Amino acid sequence: MKESTYNLLLSVGAKLFATKGYHQTSTREISALAGTNNAAIAYNFGNKAGLYHAIIECVLAEIPETQLDWDEIVELSCRDKLYALFQWLPIPTNGNELLTNAFRLILLERIQPSGVCDNLLLERIMPRFSIVTQLVAHELGLSEVDYDAKILSLAILSMRSYFSLSPEIVTALLPSLLEDEAHADYLMHRLADFASSMITQEKLRRGQHELAAAK
Repeated sequence: MKESTYNLLLSVGAKLFATKGYHQTSTREISALAGTNNAAIAYNFGNKAGLYHAIIECVLAEIPETQLDWDEIVELSCRDKLYALFQWLPIPTNGNELLTNAFRLILLERIQPSGVCDNLLLERIMPRFSIVTQLVAHELGLSEVDYDAKILSLAILSMRSYFSLSPEIVTALLPSLLEDEAHADYLMHRLADFASSMITQEKLRRGQHELAAAK
C-alpha cells in the first residue's frame, strides 16, 4: 500500500532534521526527497515549524500523559521503582525509523536548541525526570537532596536516556539490543538493576563516611 503523503513527509522530515538540524533544512529539500511539493507541507502541517512539531509529537505520543504516581510505587523495591520509572520513556526499536529520528531530534534540541519546540519539551518531558531525584532521596533516606544525590540522579537519567536518544549508536555497537520489544524490555530490566546497584553503592559510601567521621 502506498504510504500517505502525511506520513511520508513525517519520515523524510525527521530524517533530514535529525541529520542537518532545523535551521539548515529547507522545505524544498524535504518535499523534493518525499517526491512532492511545498504545497503538500503547507496543506498537511502549515509550515516547516508545524512539520517539526508533528515529528516531536511522535515521541511525546509514546509517553503517557499522566505523571507516575509516587504513592503507587513507593512500597516497591528500589529496583522495581526504577523499572517503573524507566518505562516512561520508550526505547525505539529497530525498524521504526521515524521514532528513532524523532528521538535524535530530542537529543539535538538539548545540544543545539532550534527554539521551535521549547514549550513542548519542557511541558511533557523534562518534568517527568524530576521524580528520579525524589526516588534517589527516598532510597538514601534524605530529607533534602544534596549535591552528590543530584549527581547520582543525573547519572541514572543519563544512563537511561542514552538508549532512547542515541539508538543508532547503540545498534552499531550491539545490533540485537534494540531488535524488538522483548529485547528492549530486557534492556529496561538490566538498566534498573544497574541503577539500583549505583544507589546501593552510594548508600555504602555514605555509611563509610559516617563511620569515619564518628571515630
